[in-house]
Amino acid sequence: MAKVETRNQENLTREGTTQTVDIKGKIVEFAFWMQKQGYKESTIQGRMVRLDALMKRGAILSDPESVKKTIALQRTWSDGTKANVVDAYSCFLEKEGLTWNPPRYTRLETIPFIPSEAELNQLIGSCGKVLSTFFFSRTQGDRSGPWGTCGNHGQGHKQRSKNHNDQSSGKRTQTTHSNCIGRTDKKT
Repeated sequence: MAKVETRNQENLTREGTTQTVDIKGKIVEFAFWMQKQGYKESTIQGRMVRLDALMKRGAILSDPESVKKTIALQRTWSDGTKANVVDAYSCFLEKEGLTWNPPRYTRLETIPFIPSEAELNQLIGSCGKVLSTFFFSRTQGDRSGPWGTCGNHGQGHKQRSKNHNDQSSGKRTQTTHSNCIGRTDKKT
């Protein structure tokens, strides 16, 4: 019995204080509450990670001013990350029945990277035969390729298969869309 108590005390001192253990229990309760509220598993995991990150950086989750200070001092976090942490903590406070005046962070929209033609040529040149053919066909505006269809599927119209039998050659052609290249098989 004394051995178990010693281990518990070691865990408490290793983690910091008994408050840390209580807060971790509240985070688990928070995860269960979000699950009951119908949040997706990815949202639950993300918010738990964010609250855990706040705790590791010294925030006291029961004190909103401590959380504000901890978030503000994170120089490596982008404003989008800070906004996500504020959202996670706001949801945590909602579960606890508390309110706070959250700090405002606006996410900066970044322009996606579009490679130059020279960079595309380097990429195509460094690939094998099949993949470089696929990339080359994509750069020429072709939507068909070894792994894809015409590209029109998924935009609200259904994919229909058509079988055509050519009696003279004994071949059967199957197309999935009028713009797709057909697949020709020997008739069986």
